[in-house]
Amino acid sequence: MKSKFCKYIWIIPAVVAFLIALIPTLTYHWPLTVDIFVHVRAAEVFSHYGLTFVDPMINPPRGAPELYPPLFSLVLVFLGSILKINYFLAARILQPILAFSVVLSVSYVAKRFYGDIAGISAGFLIMSSYLFTRLVSPLPETMAIIFVPLAVYLYYQSIVTKKYKYALMASLLFLIILLTHQSTTSLLFLIITAITVVLGILKRDKIYLVSYALFLSIPLICGLIVAAGAFLLVPTFAHKILAYALVLIKTSVPYNDPISNSKYLVYLGIVLIFMIIGSIQAVKRRATKDLFLIVWVIVIFLMSKSYWFGVNVYTIRLLVHLLLPLSILGGMGLSYLYLNYKKAEFPSKKIRTIFLISIFVISTLFALVTVTESNYQIIPQYNSQPYGSAQLTVPQLAPPTLADEELANWFNQYGDNKSAIVSNDYETNLFLVSTTNQPIANVQLSTYAIGRGFNSTILEQKHIGYFVLDKRLVFSNINKNIIVSGFVYYNTNYNVTSSLPANSQLLYQNQYYMVYKI
Repeated sequence: MKSKFCKYIWIIPAVVAFLIALIPTLTYHWPLTVDIFVHVRAAEVFSHYGLTFVDPMINPPRGAPELYPPLFSLVLVFLGSILKINYFLAARILQPILAFSVVLSVSYVAKRFYGDIAGISAGFLIMSSYLFTRLVSPLPETMAIIFVPLAVYLYYQSIVTKKYKYALMASLLFLIILLTHQSTTSLLFLIITAITVVLGILKRDKIYLVSYALFLSIPLICGLIVAAGAFLLVPTFAHKILAYALVLIKTSVPYNDPISNSKYLVYLGIVLIFMIIGSIQAVKRRATKDLFLIVWVIVIFLMSKSYWFGVNVYTIRLLVHLLLPLSILGGMGLSYLYLNYKKAEFPSKKIRTIFLISIFVISTLFALVTVTESNYQIIPQYNSQPYGSAQLTVPQLAPPTLADEELANWFNQYGDNKSAIVSNDYETNLFLVSTTNQPIANVQLSTYAIGRGFNSTILEQKHIGYFVLDKRLVFSNINKNIIVSGFVYYNTNYNVTSSLPANSQLLYQNQYYMVYKI
């Protein structure tokens, strides 16, 4: 019985993660990320119009393309339909499930690489990071991250066992990730490519090229089949598919959002201590599995610093991906300390066990602190500042405030359901389109219309009828306003109504917002 329990101890961190993720899930009545508004809206579009590529409620009358792969939103549709619940509640239900699945994936791969103690250690260490909040967030990225460690492990298995079925299984996971999140797809492609090149050169074994070709095979074959079928059966529809694919392929971002090296230490936390120990052992051994992890870490680290090479990047979001291999290495390092380090000097298994359990307890406490109500608002926020600007702050919309809910209720009650909304806070627009029947202008059109002084021709052509002013987006400066990354900040001494059309009318206001008919 004891040995059977020990066989499955690596599952314990995932269960703990599930229970911890229940705290914010039950505390808040909304999902824990502002990005969920985009995906809930996509789920609404898919449920009403089928698997379409255009949202008619954004930028009417032509609509706007869907910007994300569909799989995550389709999961929301599935849960909503099966459980007869709204998509926001479906997203909340996903929060503990996603946290459980990510931790389980990391623990499983660490266990398969380095044993049971490494597995349970990796699972607890990944929870110790402040980035654990991201793993609780119901997002396509979180869902895609579940499959990344498994794909890397299966690719490793195809190399060491020379069994091609593992490469094909990794390819299937690659397809799932491709249908879920663009950036994660790009990162996994870079990781596997780098592993193939580096280890292929070092080992001089053709198995790397064969496995790599098989890894790419399923997404490529599926893509060719869909493209050929579309061009043969519905040529006009094929052009839409191609245009949509090009939109999805674009993973670049408009601004750099680098962080200091010291913040790497803050966000990653105690994982780094044991990662260093594990890395030393990996470099000493240089077994194939060790080299897999070392290359994996280097690729993600260089991507997080890609602004060195002139590529825009949101560094903090890449740290979540860096956390995966670091946790596995850290799990191996903690396992080494427990099982092997100075065993002659510290022979007492009891002392070693107390040390190990204390690390698990500390990691759990870190996770608890990270997701509790008093700390969730500050540790860490992903959009607390507009990208590219350290002087301006953005009010957080996750979870929505009472004023946000009152604003949505007003549009549901009094909105005309046909005139598009522009706002100086694009996150508010995303919230409104997912919670009301009111069309919106997207971030580019909103800032363009505001920047052009609400030109009457633009308003008429784009069916714009409302302006929602977020009164919190202000600053003290000589400029009239500042437009940065979808947010328009007005000078505290500037009269906003002076830029509105002469016939504009204030219809509603609350603590944070003013609604004008324009």
